[in-house]
Amino acid sequence: MYDIMVHHADGRRSPMQSQIADLGEACAYVLELADRLGSASDGGDRPRSVEIYCDGRLEISVAVVSGGLVSDRDAPEPRST
Repeated sequence: MYDIMVHHADGRRSPMQSQIADLGEACAYVLELADRLGSASDGGDRPRSVEIYCDGRLEISVAVVSGGLVSDRDAPEPRST
């Protein structure tokens, strides 16, 4: 089972969701949350990262960056050829 934590700039970790059975589902949740936090927060209160833990061990950490993870939200979706 995977647990999701937000790692704040002051070192605190806040639990966001727990007991996610699938790693892919946990990754999708973490990426969406990191994007949302980066888009909504200014630099002063923006968390450092969103992390996935399994059995108390850090598995994946995604940085929360200013503006979010998606650079151009209004761009059209790419087309496959």
